[in-house]
Amino acid sequence: MSEWFEALKEEGLGQGQAKSLTLEGQPLLLVHAADGWRAYKDHCSHAQVSLGDQALDAGSLTCPRHGARFDAASGAALSLPAVRPLASLPVRSEAGIVYVQL
Repeated sequence: MSEWFEALKEEGLGQGQAKSLTLEGQPLLLVHAADGWRAYKDHCSHAQVSLGDQALDAGSLTCPRHGARFDAASGAALSLPAVRPLASLPVRSEAGIVYVQL
């Protein structure tokens, strides 16, 4: 059974930013995209490395190891060497708190 867990306060991550965090022992990447919040498992679908804290570049995330790019809003792979999307998780925001469903 999946549950919702508090990830952070909205004020803790500015729009256009991504933050790596661990929630209930799982590495996550929380993204504050232009149109809202996204949550992904924090690893590149190509190299299995953390995407880490970063600023979005034209709405995309970049893997620090090989430079693969992903759409921050959908997780879709935008460039090689990645061909698979990021694994997404349900996310919601209520009363200034961001929650992720695990």
